[in-house]
Amino acid sequence: FTINTLVDFSDNKGHVVVVKDSTNFPTGCGILKTPTKQKVLTASMGLYPGYEPAAGDPTPSGTVTVSFRDDDSFEFAHNLAGLKPNCESCGIHIHAGKSCTDPALVLGHFWNQYVVTDLWTIAGGAYYMADQDGRTDSSFNLFTGYGYEANTNHAVVIHTAGGARVGCGILQ
Repeated sequence: FTINTLVDFSDNKGHVVVVKDSTNFPTGCGILKTPTKQKVLTASMGLYPGYEPAAGDPTPSGTVTVSFRDDDSFEFAHNLAGLKPNCESCGIHIHAGKSCTDPALVLGHFWNQYVVTDLWTIAGGAYYMADQDGRTDSSFNLFTGYGYEANTNHAVVIHTAGGARVGCGILQ
């Protein structure tokens, strides 16, 4: 299961987790440590297919790096420019499609519906915050039920605050 505690791994490192039975009796415990990142995919971001920005519109560029852990959870890091300045809680997601050449082939969010609900949402933590210059260099952690192999060659999409698709790149 997934719990969003609003703190990152470094804030929890070294804390004890206690497992209790149905009578609230402690039956096990462990110390949290930072998971080992196993495999990494990167996407070079460019314009979304068919998106033709007018003067002053976002022209995204930069890199997305997805680092998978042995439990298939991952860190989704993004270092981007050309975004709408001061864009707050703007979406960025891995999509089911494997193309950035045809908008019909990008498809929707990519997650395993039999394992988790769609966490490619603001509530799930899948967003970026652009500064006054339209830049962001940040990350979030997520589990979508799919690991490294399943995410290879999938499209990453950058959205505006209104949900418009403005950027795209392929994870390799």
